[in-house]
Amino acid sequence: MEKDSDVLTKYRAVTNKLKKRFLKKPNVSEGSEEFAALAKSLKSQECPQYAGFCCLAQARCEHTLSNSAGEAQALTDAARAFLEAEQMDRELRVPGFQEHLTAAINCYSHAIRVHIENKQIALAASLCLEVGNVLKKMNRPGEAIGHYQRASELQSQVSLSKCLPNMVRLGAKSSEVVVVVVVVELVVVVVVVVVVVVVGLVVVVVVVVVVVVVVVLVVGLVVVIIVVVAVVVGLVVVIIVVVAVVSALDCLSALQKVADCKMETKDYEGALAVLTEMAYLAHERGGSSVTGRPIGAYCDILAKCEITRVLLLLLLQPTPQRIRPEHAQTLEKYTWESFDSLTEMYLGEDLYLLLQSVVMACQSKDLVSLNALQKDLWPLLEPDQNQLLHFVIREHTHPSGDGI
Repeated sequence: MEKDSDVLTKYRAVTNKLKKRFLKKPNVSEGSEEFAALAKSLKSQECPQYAGFCCLAQARCEHTLSNSAGEAQALTDAARAFLEAEQMDRELRVPGFQEHLTAAINCYSHAIRVHIENKQIALAASLCLEVGNVLKKMNRPGEAIGHYQRASELQSQVSLSKCLPNMVRLGAKSSEVVVVVVVVELVVVVVVVVVVVVVGLVVVVVVVVVVVVVVVLVVGLVVVIIVVVAVVVGLVVVIIVVVAVVSALDCLSALQKVADCKMETKDYEGALAVLTEMAYLAHERGGSSVTGRPIGAYCDILAKCEITRVLLLLLLQPTPQRIRPEHAQTLEKYTWESFDSLTEMYLGEDLYLLLQSVVMACQSKDLVSLNALQKDLWPLLEPDQNQLLHFVIREHTHPSGDGI
């Protein structure tokens, strides 16, 4: 901070301008601009914590002006400023009570609430993800889980099930419009024929030609209107479907972050439950309208869920009395007697056979085969899955009785 810079005096000067006086209304918009300018100046002087307080004052001004967008943006800026101050303290190893992090989370929560009140669900979900990423980066995966779960809940609100009624309603309206237009066109044609016959009897050929030209123009205009209506309806339907698909993928991405945090905190049963929910959601949203099988990015999501679920089940080793039916069905797909073509489709034949071998090796306690299979699976799995496989082998080598 500069030597001659008296932040407190400037802050008080702006605050005094906003106090209510007799027969004088304070200029709140001017105060908001001055707080924003002061925050910008403090950021340039590397004083993010003071800039955060100025952003909070700006947010209060925007709230007074009923400017929800400006209020949410000011709260977000304040949260990011407090986060920057927290990171500076961590880099300098300054002892403290993490008050800047607490202030940042409170500002994020307030901004999320403002977005939800104004029906801006996507913006609220993005801020939830931002908070979760910050907490996970600061080695707080347990606290990040709640924010990731809230993000997935917000993103699931824009679902295909809510879009389908709109599509049906739009389709019904478009069909009604087409029927009305066709009826009108038929009436116009009949009238034109009658007019042409009558006029042909009483007027000259020139008048008949003029009438025919006018009729052609009218019919052409009707056809153009029909085409425009069909194109608009098609575009609306496509936009609705795209929004639903993107929302489902965002929801699955947030749930994946929840599962990662649960595995990082050694909550393997919770991670297994989240991955099972992801698999159901991917099957429900990602199925082709023709074959019903998952397509595109949903295949990759299902493959990752399937591999991680199998490894978690091998690690937890639930007893027949405690295992859930859907988890028992998952393990049954990897026995000699059964074969699941759908699972093999999105896993690939090689990976499916290797996973099947791992399941049977664990059931038969064949540690030599497990170590050999680990070498074959290592390049095919992701880092967290390789770590789970390592835990599985260690658990079968030195059983602890509680997973790890």
